[in-house]
Amino acid sequence: MNKKGLKRQQKAYDLLSSASFADPFSFLGPYLQDETNALRVWMPGADAVAVVLEDGTRMPMVRDQASGFVLESDLDLRFTHYQLAVDWNGTEQLLDDPYQYHGLYAEYEELHTPKEMYTRWGHSSFRKRETVSKSKVPVS
Repeated sequence: MNKKGLKRQQKAYDLLSSASFADPFSFLGPYLQDETNALRVWMPGADAVAVVLEDGTRMPMVRDQASGFVLESDLDLRFTHYQLAVDWNGTEQLLDDPYQYHGLYAEYEELHTPKEMYTRWGHSSFRKRETVSKSKVPVS
C-alpha cells in the first residue's frame, strides 16, 4: 500500500476509535482490493481474530494497525455467511460481523427517517388507511 493509502487507513482507524466515522461500511467488512477479496474488522482489545465459515473452516486474520485485522482470501466473503472468532486474552467469543451484510443494508440506506420511509413506500397507502379508519368511527 502506498503512503497515501496508509495515511487514509490510519485516519479511518482514528475516526473509528473516536466514534466519529460517518460511514464505517466504506471501510469495514468484506471488500475487493485490487481484484483481491479481503475482509477488514475493527476489534479494540482483541488479541487475535479468525474468520469461521459455516463448514467450520477457520482462517486467521492478520493484525492491521492497533485494533484492526485483515484477511485476504480467494473466497469472496461478500456473498458468504461467516462468523468471527475473537480471542480476548485467552477467551474465545464467536460473533457475527454486522458489516458482512452491507449489500442488504445498502438497499435501504435512504430509509433513515420515517418521512423517507413514508415517501418511499407510498404515502397513498397510508392515506387510504387513515380515510378508512376515520369513516368507521361513529360521529356523535
